[in-house]
Amino acid sequence: MRLGAAILLAFLVVFTLRPCPVANTDKVYWSIPLHLMALLDGALLLGLTFSRWMPLYWRQIELGTSGVCIAAMTGLSLVYRDPEPLCILAMGLMVSKGVVLPWGGRWQAALSGVNLAAFWIYELAAPASARATNVQWIGLASATALGQTFSALIEHHRLELRDRLLALHESQAQLRGEIQERERALQERERSQQELIAAREAAVAASRAKSEFLSIMSHEIRTPLNALLGMADLLQDTTLDTRQSRYVETLVSNGNALLELINGILDLTRIESGHFSLEKIQFELRATMEGCLDTFALRAREKNLSLTLEIGDEVPDSLVGDPLRLRQILINLIGNAIKFTERGGVAVTVGPDPAGGAPGSLVFSVADTGIGIAPEKVPMLFAAFTQADSSTTRRYGGSGLGLAIVERLVSLMEGRVWVESAPGRGSTFSFTISFDIGGPASSHPRSSSPSRCAVRSIVDRPLRILLADDSPDNRLLVRNYLKSTPYILDEAENGRVAVQMFLANRYDLVLMDIQMPELDGYDATRMIRRWESEQTRTRTPILALTASALDDDIRSTREAGCDQHVTKPIRRHTLLEAIRSAIGDVPGPEIRECGEG
Repeated sequence: MRLGAAILLAFLVVFTLRPCPVANTDKVYWSIPLHLMALLDGALLLGLTFSRWMPLYWRQIELGTSGVCIAAMTGLSLVYRDPEPLCILAMGLMVSKGVVLPWGGRWQAALSGVNLAAFWIYELAAPASARATNVQWIGLASATALGQTFSALIEHHRLELRDRLLALHESQAQLRGEIQERERALQERERSQQELIAAREAAVAASRAKSEFLSIMSHEIRTPLNALLGMADLLQDTTLDTRQSRYVETLVSNGNALLELINGILDLTRIESGHFSLEKIQFELRATMEGCLDTFALRAREKNLSLTLEIGDEVPDSLVGDPLRLRQILINLIGNAIKFTERGGVAVTVGPDPAGGAPGSLVFSVADTGIGIAPEKVPMLFAAFTQADSSTTRRYGGSGLGLAIVERLVSLMEGRVWVESAPGRGSTFSFTISFDIGGPASSHPRSSSPSRCAVRSIVDRPLRILLADDSPDNRLLVRNYLKSTPYILDEAENGRVAVQMFLANRYDLVLMDIQMPELDGYDATRMIRRWESEQTRTRTPILALTASALDDDIRSTREAGCDQHVTKPIRRHTLLEAIRSAIGDVPGPEIRECGEG
């Protein structure tokens, strides 16, 4: 801007100092004011470029100074009767690169062309004496025109570069916004993950608290129940009159009902927590089914009910699956059928599943002639702690857990369960399970009829057994269980005493309670195993006799070093069988036990 104004002022000074092109002095006098006016205007324009007013009033300044300059140069052209002042004016405005007038690059190029044409015409019309003088002006104008052209090109590229830079800045801003958005999304994701982790930790803590509560509850109920049912078991082996037998049977019946409730709650908890696994072993279907019916044969006979089993000819007998869970499902359904049936009977049938397709896809049905179920009550049957009618609980008892466990077990075995019933006409519970086909079935002798008496075998040699239990009632119970055996029983009231006795004596077997004062069964077992390892002693079988029945409790006893886990309440035949299994001897003399369960 300042360079353009300085060039214009230089042109005006040179033009003023040139020799006068005319001989008439009057015209020279008239030209002096015009020259002064043009010089002052050029100086004013150059001075204003250094002023702070220029950025504020540039439009008014350029119009004013351009108008004064045009008027002065036009007057000089008229005085001299020569177009050279106008050419100088045009050339000066052109050299100023559009600073004085707001002309763009195209207008400047057009002006350069007009300027060259004007000089060319002037060269043709001017006398020979003036041509040499104007050569420098023509050369300067030509160079100026070329400069203006290149300047316009540079300006064009500058504007193009500016547009590209603006686009780049916009892209950078957009990219920066996307990066910020992704950072916010990442922060939100991290926050969600932290919330999920916190929720998972809370759920794990709640599950752990629930497991601990169930473990404590199970232990605190099973411990007195062990003594209660055990003493009732011993009472049944004594001479009782009819009234006393009825009292003991009532005691055993209610104790078994309480034990069934505890086991049902634990089973349901295992299934819902996912800590429940299914076995895949080969078994014989007919033997399993008949064993289930034998369990209820005495109860059905007492109620004068028929109890039948029908297995289709096309049903394979050797299967691969989980016979224990199948038995648990059948026990629940057959037990309910007998409980809610007063006349008639219960029929259990097994046949192929038409919808299954595979040979091992079977349909099991348990039909009774009992009280039946109203249609509107059917949807709530398989909910936990629910029965079709509250009066049913008062009349027949039960916790309502059996069918909930059935439904969840059948679902785990990838089957389905349903019921068909009508009030007063009985009910038919059916379920489907798919098994794999097993190899050739082996034959097992079976008793011809069910009986209240069971035959058990014991190890026929003296065994020295160490019993560690802090409950005097439990120690008394085990002592009486082993009274008729050739075993020698030593007793310890806690784990510390048990370890001291084990180190001082040789024992064939240890019966270890888990929750004891001073030193619990876990640590006592670990100390015994460590001492055996240090002394290179033969491993002594240790049986955990505990009221803890959860899977974690069983796993903990195994990890501590126990060989078996026997859950309280403990029956006599269960204890004798566990001892025989732990010792690994050939079965010895038989002990006949009478009494249900």
